[in-house]
Amino acid sequence: MHLVLFDIDGTLVESYDFDTECFQAAIKAVLGISIGPDWSRFHHVTDSGILAEVIDELNLHSDSERIAEEVKSSS
Repeated sequence: MHLVLFDIDGTLVESYDFDTECFQAAIKAVLGISIGPDWSRFHHVTDSGILAEVIDELNLHSDSERIAEEVKSSS
């Protein structure tokens, strides 16, 4: 038997810090830049929203799909 459990509200696991570290490491691995954990500087505080803003800041629009896939597979 296979079981999948989703805990999106932190009821079972408080993984916010771990998620943040993984996302930051993935961006560092793919883009070679460090982003801090202060999400208040971003307008959209989701992984995809933050990544879109980083891509925009770096003017990498033409590679945005590739970058998004690489960040996703790195995290």
